[in-house]
Amino acid sequence: MARKPTLIVGGGAARSSAAQAIHQTGDNVEVIVVGAEDRPPYNRTTVNKGLLSGAVNVEDIGLPGMELPGARL
Repeated sequence: MARKPTLIVGGGAARSSAAQAIHQTGDNVEVIVVGAEDRPPYNRTTVNKGLLSGAVNVEDIGLPGMELPGARL
């Protein structure tokens, strides 16, 4: 069965929540994320409060959702 495409425009925390909610429906979906940046969505608060001060690593700033089956940028 072909996956149903779902388009999410934007790459912030709302995108992460939307992608996770779509996958929780149990439907066979393909989540396509379109954003202005050329990297996977990241947590901007963690960048501002942790990454810039050195408290967290760059690996710790990613938002969940892109690792889900059928998700792609």
